[in-house]
Amino acid sequence: MPHLAQVLSRLLGVLLCLAFSSIASIASAHDEEWSDRYYPYGRQGIYIGLGGLFALENFDRGAAIEGENSNLEIGADDAGGFELRGGYRLHSNFATELLFQYYAGFSVSDRSSGENDTFNGWSLTANAKAYPLLGQVQPYVVAGVGMLDFTEKQGDDFGFVSRVGGGVDIYLSESLVVDFEVTYQLPAAALDDYQFATFSLGFQYRY
Repeated sequence: MPHLAQVLSRLLGVLLCLAFSSIASIASAHDEEWSDRYYPYGRQGIYIGLGGLFALENFDRGAAIEGENSNLEIGADDAGGFELRGGYRLHSNFATELLFQYYAGFSVSDRSSGENDTFNGWSLTANAKAYPLLGQVQPYVVAGVGMLDFTEKQGDDFGFVSRVGGGVDIYLSESLVVDFEVTYQLPAAALDDYQFATFSLGFQYRY
């Protein structure tokens, strides 16, 4: 029996050594797998982008045109536009960026009186993006804060805006990316009646 105990003890020691060796090998392989060499699409670095967008209004229409919380016979038009972005991939799963968007052709009108207001606008936000996957197709979530400006008949309205949403980056090569993003804009202060969503499609170049 003592001899059997010694054999079992030695066998257990060998199995433990093999287990620790396997864990170390897997960890090392995992580190290599997630390195830039094996996943160049998740590498750190600068990127720039250009795209077009569609802005879908969700205005409080009555308040926007009359200063009242009524949507009776009030219409509104969506807007088109473009965007410019530049960012830095700080980590394989995390990036920060500055995003400029221009909106052309928003309008609010009172169909009963004929009163209308057509206006353009722009926003500049600092965004944070998180990437859970690092392959050639990379979905992400995004949130940001910044400034929004609308030029109306009465003049410029300027205020803070926050945005939340998500998107996907599709890599055509290690440097060329097609991006699609959907975000919801939440203006504050004088512009809090002018909430809207944006749908953008563009190209990025990663250095």
